[in-house]
Amino acid sequence: MPIEFNCVRCRARLQIPEEVIGQKTQCPYCQEIQIVAPVAQDGPAFAEPNAAGQGVLTPSRVQFFALLQDTWAIFCARFVEFLILGLILFGIGFVINIPAQIFGQLIGHLDQFPKEANIVIILGYVVLLLFAIICQTALAVGGTRYALHLVRGGPQQLSRMIPRAGQVFKYLLQYLIIILLWFLCMIPGFALIACAIFLQIDAPNAPGIILVVIGILYLWFFSLFFFSKVFLGVVFLVDRNEGPIRSLLSSYAFSTGNTWVLIGTLFVLGTGGTCFACCTCGLGSILVTPFWYCYWAVAYLSITGQPFPRPVPTGPPMPMQPPAPFAQPDLPPAPSPDPPPVENDDWPQSDPAKNE
Repeated sequence: MPIEFNCVRCRARLQIPEEVIGQKTQCPYCQEIQIVAPVAQDGPAFAEPNAAGQGVLTPSRVQFFALLQDTWAIFCARFVEFLILGLILFGIGFVINIPAQIFGQLIGHLDQFPKEANIVIILGYVVLLLFAIICQTALAVGGTRYALHLVRGGPQQLSRMIPRAGQVFKYLLQYLIIILLWFLCMIPGFALIACAIFLQIDAPNAPGIILVVIGILYLWFFSLFFFSKVFLGVVFLVDRNEGPIRSLLSSYAFSTGNTWVLIGTLFVLGTGGTCFACCTCGLGSILVTPFWYCYWAVAYLSITGQPFPRPVPTGPPMPMQPPAPFAQPDLPPAPSPDPPPVENDDWPQSDPAKNE
């Protein structure tokens, strides 16, 4: 009868035959070698080893494919819970944006209304726009809390989507800081494009086209580089309850050793997610948005060295086998010893007396 146990490192629930209890085995996920220690059969399939925001974080390096595989595996294993998250975010976001869109259309026809009505329309649009921004910020904080809870292996609790008021305003301030820093970093790219436009006022020319290409490449690459350094700030803010600036500094510090991995995953997921959402007329965001939250949580837990359960493997891990002996090198065969002399009676025998 197979028994179950949790990996001591990644907390994944594994199965192994009962007769190998006490022997060494290797986790198929984190490759940790450990002695089999059974747990209760009715224990939870996922365990949250540490409370959120507690413990010492250890900077860890992650691999490109491992990060994507972990995100995909956890998203598929908790697909229903993440789908619920996507439907809630899509529905609430759609509803809160409708009034702002209506007033936005009215602003385009202000000449058809009296002056007093124009003031009311403009003030109403500003208020509704600010309300939509605050609601979107609250949804981002709540979605991050919910995704972290799921990735850590916790049961489905929609109450996790209710954000804390203090964290909402912290993230709103952090978002404004990110936009300001991004604009300052993008000034060289905007300057190159402006120079290119100035050079091509009369007619298109090669230097202007080159400057436009360089400016676009600068904006594209450094935008990826910039967001790879700060996009985990909201997770540090939610999980560690850090301030807006402190969480951005933590995101920068822990992402330093994984810059190219994060840039690559952001490019792949951003391109793929955008194409999928566009091909489905926006409905694909119901799946793309919760997948991004899952990716944020997995990336955060991975680069900070926090354990989280991976899905159960399809087959039981095999017990560790003793290492195979080293192969002996091929040596030439040893020469055979000289055979003993053969006595032949036909040969003439010498007389010892004559020799004397």
